[in-house]
Formats: sequence, C-alpha cells, structure tokens
Amino acid sequence: MRSDPIRITRDALGAVEVGGPVDAFAAGLLARAGFETHPMLGGVWIRLPFDMGEAWENEHAGWAATMLTAARYPVDLDPDLRGGPATTSPPASAPRRAPDATAMWPAPPNQPTARTPLNATGEAIPHPTTPELPVLIDRLRDYRLRFSVIHLRCETALNQLRDRHRNIVGSDGLSAAQAARDERNRVAELFRNTVLPHADTLLDAARSAIETMPPAPHHAAWRLLLEDLAHATNEIRSVLAAAPSPTGQEQLKARDMGLWPYVRAWAEHSSIVSDLAEQHRAPAAPLSADEQREWNDRAQAAWHRGELDASQRWHDAEGRMITLAYLLEGDESIILVLAGELGTPQMQVLGHYDTEYEAGQSSPPQVPAGVLRPDVHPFAPRSSESEVSLKDLTRHVVAAQHSADVADALLIAVESEGSERGPLPRLGELISTAAEFAQALDTQRGWRSAARLGALAQQLDVLSREVRAAAEELEAAIDVLPPHRTPHPLFLPPAPRSAPSATPPPCLPGRPYSGSALRR
Repeated sequence: MRSDPIRITRDALGAVEVGGPVDAFAAGLLARAGFETHPMLGGVWIRLPFDMGEAWENEHAGWAATMLTAARYPVDLDPDLRGGPATTSPPASAPRRAPDATAMWPAPPNQPTARTPLNATGEAIPHPTTPELPVLIDRLRDYRLRFSVIHLRCETALNQLRDRHRNIVGSDGLSAAQAARDERNRVAELFRNTVLPHADTLLDAARSAIETMPPAPHHAAWRLLLEDLAHATNEIRSVLAAAPSPTGQEQLKARDMGLWPYVRAWAEHSSIVSDLAEQHRAPAAPLSADEQREWNDRAQAAWHRGELDASQRWHDAEGRMITLAYLLEGDESIILVLAGELGTPQMQVLGHYDTEYEAGQSSPPQVPAGVLRPDVHPFAPRSSESEVSLKDLTRHVVAAQHSADVADALLIAVESEGSERGPLPRLGELISTAAEFAQALDTQRGWRSAARLGALAQQLDVLSREVRAAAEELEAAIDVLPPHRTPHPLFLPPAPRSAPSATPPPCLPGRPYSGSALRR
C-alpha cells in the first residue's frame, strides 16, 4: 500500500511542480492533466508549463490531484493551488469560462419568442435552473474523468492477468479478474450520487441548445444520442427501483452489474451533453471593425513569417474552426482567438489576450467533436485477440541456431491473416487508420498528412513482401550456425573465441522471388 504522498506544489519562483514517488501510471495521469516531464541530473522534473496564469495552473493542478486520488494515490496538494472556485472537474479539451465569468441565461419570457425552443407540441421547453448549470456540467465532466480512471485501472489489472494468447486462466486469475470487474462496476454508485439526480436537467439543457443553433445535418444524430441517454437514465432508475436496498455484497454486485451498461453509456457520451449544455453562454464581445482589421493583418503577417503557433482547436456552433494561437512579435507573445483555417484569407481574429486561460474563457464554446468510426466505443471490453510482440520475436531469433527458426520469426512478423496477425500488418493498420483520420479532418493540412501516411502504408506493404521473401529464402536454406560460435558458461569466465576463417565462403546467388510468399 502506498504511504508517501505525491506532492503538487508551487515553488518560490512560481513553478507548479510534482515531487514524491511517481510511477509510470501516475506519470501518465499527470501528463493528461498538462504536466511536462523534463530529464534532469539524477531524475526528472515534472511541472506545468510556464506563463499560463495562476488560474490555469490551479485548475490543472486540481485536475491532476483529482485523477491521482481516484486512482488511490495519496496526494498532497499545496493549499496555494486550491484557490478559485471549488471544483474537481477536468479542464475541457477546449477551455471553458470560469463559473464567475459565465453569462447566465436570460429568464424565459411568458410567451415564446423566435429564439425560444419549442417541443413537438409547440410548448416552450423550460430552461434548467440557471445558477446550477455550470456546476452540473462540472459534475458531469468530473464523472467522465473518474470513470475513465477507474476503467483504465480495471483494464490494466486484466491485462496483467492475461497470457500471451490474451486468455485469463487458473482459479486465482479468474478470481482476480472478477474482483477487478466488481471494483469497476462500483462506479455506478458514483453516477447515482452525482449525475443521476440532475440527468434530466442536463439533457433538457442540451436539447434546448440544439434548438438555438443554426440548422445542421448532424443535429438529428445529436438528438438521437440524447434520447439514447434518456433511455439509459430510465433503465438505471428501473434497476435501482427493483433493488433499492441490497442486503448483501452479492446483491450489490448484481445490481452494479445491471447498471454497468447504462452508466458506461453516460461516460462515453457525457461530453456531448456537457458541450451542448454549455452553448447557452455567450462569447466575449466582438472587436471593432478597425481593431479587427489591424489584428487580421498582424496575424496574416505572423503566419507568413512562421510566427503564429497554434495551441488548441475546435469547432463552434456556426461551423467555424476556432483556434487559440500564440502571436510572436519580438519578445512579445500574445494569445489570439482565430476563426477559420490558419493561413487562408478567411482567417479572422476574434480576440487577443495575455494568457491562454483568459483566451479560452472568452472564446466561442465548442460543440461536440466528431468520431472517426461511429460504431467504436472507447469503454467497450477490449478484444481478446492474441498478439506476439517484436521483443518476443527478437528473443526467438537471438536464441535460434537454425535458419528455419529465424524464418519462422520473420513469417510471424508479417502474418496478415487469422487471429495472430504479426506486428508489421498491425503497424500497417495503424498507419492506414491514421491516414483515414487525417483525411476526415477536412483541412488542407489533414489532406497532406493523409497523402503522406497513405504512401507510407504502401511502402510498408512492399517491405512486408520483401521480409516474407527473405524468410522463405532462409527457410529453404536449412542452414545452421557454425560450431565456433559457442555459448558462454554460466559460472566460469568465457574462453577466448577462436577466430573464424579469414576466407569467406563463396557468395551464392539468392533464390529468385517467385511470389509464392503472397500465397502463404
């Protein structure tokens, strides 16, 4: 059990840094919260980036502490980093307004207006209670964060129990796997306490936000996802009503197992609800025409000089690409909020700020980001497909004595069919999928990246064919290593290795490639 805490502190010069026992899993959580790792003499320095502003640092330090605590690490968070509104929610992928800067909804009039959302019967959709909404969005984001940490911990435990064929065997292994799943399923209690009481309010806020947006084809898909979550909410309430007070551990486990598919659905699609619900706030006031013209010229000049460095990017409700970018002019660095693709004539400056956090709070809110493949679910159980690592194949080659053994390792590496695909076809699938993603970005840079990745996938296919041909050549050679290559003893010092013959064997022509490798 861990005893020494992970310390998150602000030093005398203002840097927010991490000390204490940080293992690989904790380092990954810190990186997710925005911390950077820098090699140092005798160790590493883990800290937040400089010059982001204290509010930004406090938010990300608190997010890191929340994730570490959820993963059962003892954490000592500097009291100086607890300033600002009390919240444990993660910073959004695109920054949000702080609650004290969030524009409150106007009170709905008695009679519907042109901007009042209506339901199917023509009645005005009631607004959720205004002061609660930012807090409820924070709770929902916090739920997804905690769910992802608990799910990752469960998947890590299950992977450690699997053999090379991705199976969990033995009574001890099966018991440990069930214990990991039971702990994962207890996230249902977190949902019941933090999200379920306000699920209808959040869903109503998301629905009414869609009604105020300019029409778009994907709005129907968003509405369907919201109805799917409404169905999951009703199912959760039904399961809880059927077993309101479990009397033993087995009944509690059974209830949590019944709730799991529905609380998982909320975790997978919670960002859609939170991003839509946040559309009710307004961005900062626009620049004047003269000021915008001046800043547009400065931004275009910086882009052509290579001194406009993009930091974050998302889409807003009007379909615009919103970018936070650093404008570098001499020793001065200014954060710009830009609309449109960078470097094009349509690029427009919406605002300029001293810190990235301030810029994020004043930007148009993001709409839910898209997905590459709609039928892939991030928290679904992982495939049990077996996998052979390159490390195991290399070890097999090092231990080989016959050429056929090396040929087997090479053929496994390029195996492209069946359940045990080799590392090269898996790498090819990764590159091809990345090319598909880059193409789906629908930007000039994305299309260029897609073309480059597509060319790499073709080169990898040629490489796989050459490796297979070389493997078949080794297999046909039925060669064996010469006897002068003796192994070292385990206890005594090794004997001097006898020098091989100074005259190399004659170079024989290789077996021509007949294409039979493609039929293997």
